[in-house]
Amino acid sequence: MLSDKIWVTRKTRIYTEQRLQGISNITQALMVAYSLALVSLSIWNLQSNAPKLNVISAFTSIVVLVLSVYLIAQKYSERSIAMRNCYIKLDELYSRAKRAEANKDENGLEDLESEYTSLLINIENHSEYDYLCLRYSLKNNKDTTLPPFTKADHIQYLWGITWRVILTVIAFAISLPFIVFIWL
Repeated sequence: MLSDKIWVTRKTRIYTEQRLQGISNITQALMVAYSLALVSLSIWNLQSNAPKLNVISAFTSIVVLVLSVYLIAQKYSERSIAMRNCYIKLDELYSRAKRAEANKDENGLEDLESEYTSLLINIENHSEYDYLCLRYSLKNNKDTTLPPFTKADHIQYLWGITWRVILTVIAFAISLPFIVFIWL
């Protein structure tokens, strides 16, 4: 049924929006940490004027610049907002599809399917991981039309969480010694 298809897409887009917003928050925190470390290093360098510190300061400035340009280019926040706008429109479309299905309005359903396709063309697709998150959240729901959540899906889901946590920890772990070094 079209309404089921719209509902699944809508819910998956919600997971995508949450993931993108989380990445945006993490990258902003990292940029603040790196910038704080760089400013501290620059202030320390003003007092000590050590040649090695000048090289470290120049290197970290380049790293922060390249990292900030890369993260800005990813547009996590803007993409998150686009996903949010999409799932809000899908919510309205879902309601209209439910009514058309209840009334057995085949012409109306065809129009809604075209509108659904048009909506999806204008925005990036969600990731397989976001769809997996949706399926995981509904794994015990007997009324779902989604495929059953298998052990392989569970392993893939846990792997998706694990590598995201590891990457986040590594990113903060890389910045922490640098910040501690600056303050010492």
